[in-house]
Amino acid sequence: MTTMSFREAKSGERACLVLGGDITEEADFAPLLASALTPLVLDLVEVGRINSSGVREWLSFVREIAAAGRPLVLLRCAPAMVHQANMITNFLGGAEVHSVLAPYSCAACDYDHLEEVPTARNEAAPPNIAEQRPCPRCGEIMEFSDLSSHYLAFLNAR
Repeated sequence: MTTMSFREAKSGERACLVLGGDITEEADFAPLLASALTPLVLDLVEVGRINSSGVREWLSFVREIAAAGRPLVLLRCAPAMVHQANMITNFLGGAEVHSVLAPYSCAACDYDHLEEVPTARNEAAPPNIAEQRPCPRCGEIMEFSDLSSHYLAFLNAR
């Protein structure tokens, strides 16, 4: 298990904090709460797992952010975070989710790949998860590794 960590980075022209590792009972969100970034932009690309104690710590964090009236923006939400958002009411608090990572697997070359999917709301074209994509490694067809009809369900529950 890798302890949660964060580092400063840039996402385009915007400063952000990249959250990585596993979110557990040892997760310390105090430095994130103390960050001067407004809005607080978190890139969740490197989050591996989140256990039940980590869920409790995360929920406390998003409640504190909301109570302080700080906007929270989430980028590249890892599958572990997407799964929790689909199961737990208000898991993301009032966060704006700009993109998620969709898991794909290639049977031809045994390659697992995460594809970024923008989630910005557009009534004419809601976010869509492709069932298949070309494999970036071998060019064969990769399959989506989850239920595409439910993967972005948390977006509709807001």
